[in-house]
Amino acid sequence: MQIFKTRSWPLAIKLQLTITIVVATVGFMIGTVMVVQDWGRFHDELGEKALLMSEFVAIRASTEMRRKNFWPLYLSLKNVAERRAGLKMGHEVVSAMILDADGIVQAHLNPAENPLGLLYSPSLKIEQDLFMQAMSARVPIVLSSGGFSRKSFLEGVVPLYSDQKYLGVVRIRLSTALLYEKANNSALIVLLIIVCFVIIGSVIGTIASRRMVRPLTAVTLGLEAIGRGK
Repeated sequence: MQIFKTRSWPLAIKLQLTITIVVATVGFMIGTVMVVQDWGRFHDELGEKALLMSEFVAIRASTEMRRKNFWPLYLSLKNVAERRAGLKMGHEVVSAMILDADGIVQAHLNPAENPLGLLYSPSLKIEQDLFMQAMSARVPIVLSSGGFSRKSFLEGVVPLYSDQKYLGVVRIRLSTALLYEKANNSALIVLLIIVCFVIIGSVIGTIASRRMVRPLTAVTLGLEAIGRGK
């Protein structure tokens, strides 16, 4: 069809489309950078929060573990989770535990499925890998899994020591569901920016094409008239 043959399009339309595409592309690139930067910033902030929560629990955990006083260990996990849940716009604590050097549960936020005194043995391969990483950590670290999704999470891992002896580890995991929603909001803003850039590009393209094409058309018509001897 003739309409799909771009060579036959008027110069004004070609110029208008070119300007619109260029402006829209610039808007898309700016928006993409915004989303990536926001996601990275939110991701780092959430990892720091998970680590701070684990460090807060670890302050007294070493002493209570030496005393075999397990109830305060559980209360510390529960209080941190409840305090986090009570904060406005807080991130959900999906898992929290304290394990000894052999991986035996000293306290768990879900004691029914992870009884005290038993070896923590996750069934899923990904959980087994995270468990091994946490148990091998000798400095505070942040673990993550799931990538960019509502079901992903970040986990703060803090090893416990007493007189330079390794006692175990504190693990507190935060959901990225809220993080995912923030990223979606950023993506929506990007979409609106692109639409605005397309509209602006169309207006600029229309004005520019008219101003640039009219003189060229006049010159072309004049040359054609001269060629015809008029």
